[in-house]
Amino acid sequence: MYASRLAIRGVSTDLRRGVKRIPVHWTEKPLKHIVSINSDKLPDSTDPDFEIEYVDIGNVTLTDGITATEKLRFEAAPSRARRRVRHGDTIVSTVRTYLKAVAHIIDPPANLVVSTGFAVLRANPAFSPEYLYRLAQSEPFVHAIVAHSIGVSYPAINASDIGRFYIAIPPTNEQQVIAAFLDRETARIDNLIAKKQQLIALLSEEKATLISRVVTCGMDGNARTKDSGIPWLGRVPTHWQIVRLKRVLASTDYGVSESLNETGEVAVLRMGNLQDGALIFNELRYIDSVDSALLLRANDILFNRTNSLALIGKTALFTGLDTDKVSFASYLVRFRTNGTMDPAYLCLLLNRPETLERARALALPAIGQANLNPNRYGYIHICVPPLSEQQSIVEHVKQESARINGIVQYVTNAIDRLREYRSALIAAAVTGQIDVRNHRSEVPCQ
Repeated sequence: MYASRLAIRGVSTDLRRGVKRIPVHWTEKPLKHIVSINSDKLPDSTDPDFEIEYVDIGNVTLTDGITATEKLRFEAAPSRARRRVRHGDTIVSTVRTYLKAVAHIIDPPANLVVSTGFAVLRANPAFSPEYLYRLAQSEPFVHAIVAHSIGVSYPAINASDIGRFYIAIPPTNEQQVIAAFLDRETARIDNLIAKKQQLIALLSEEKATLISRVVTCGMDGNARTKDSGIPWLGRVPTHWQIVRLKRVLASTDYGVSESLNETGEVAVLRMGNLQDGALIFNELRYIDSVDSALLLRANDILFNRTNSLALIGKTALFTGLDTDKVSFASYLVRFRTNGTMDPAYLCLLLNRPETLERARALALPAIGQANLNPNRYGYIHICVPPLSEQQSIVEHVKQESARINGIVQYVTNAIDRLREYRSALIAAAVTGQIDVRNHRSEVPCQ
């Protein structure tokens, strides 16, 4: 049976959001009555050479808990590395609360220390630590923390405010049943999600393999081939040419170096707008005017010439934007082909992992970054099919990519539904909206 919920009190409004009734045999109390908060601290007198294993806010996620730690000498550790934890504790972020960082501490090393940006919740003897973790991980609890945080760019909440949250409390034995049920069911859901993520990885690998194969071997599996003489190209059809990149380019140009603004007449594409072989038109910056020679037009190719080696050489095709004036920043370079190469095909070829590896080998090291001079890049060898064959390859890649992307999106949507179900299941269990004592597993079909 269920009883009406108690009157809303204190800062607990959002913690009860959408929940009107709890089981009649449950009680309600402020969280501080059943847990201690931040009861253990590493003293400032700690030996400077004492090595700690440190957990910062960025190392914790809502679903995966602690994802990484950092070994530091106490003397070199940040001043916020002070909260000591022990087995069974739950940590909840009180700063940058939009990150929703929550973790359960299981068998920690003796020197594990977390940031003072966490509230360390330690269950009283009559309260289940496992249930406490699931409560803190639940959507109503997390939403209440975020909703009652103060600040825009760095939202935070006092640990004492969390302690005033009213929570629904089942009997101790039922807390353990609920925690065990959620451990079992979330593990099943997480296993389903992991399998779907593996499928996405395989599909992405299939797509990359397809592109790499057809741009260097063509679509005719029976075509006669020859050794290109270039290790990163391998064998190519006999009627294809092998030339240096500079032979197929009509021009190479550096972009604008002036300071950019939030507004202006000319949109300027930057390094961050070039992602995974495509241009992303978000967070654009602007300039008032630019030489007309530096305005982009459809089928211009941009490549990233400087930064870390992981980013250098990335190439994308500009196909247009809903504005007449678009330029590019100086750490990008524009290529224009001379008519012997389809620009879309050339982008596919230059973005092959093997081509990128060779391009990065040509980059010159610099302080904190590297630089791939377009003249040096121009000496890299590429294969040149007949123009009509290039265009057929591009069309084939578009069709196959659309097919694979459609499957990836379907699987991604299934993962999203499973995550929503996982979150709803935790919330329903810790607020008493489902009775899990004789509950049968009902993970939705995907």
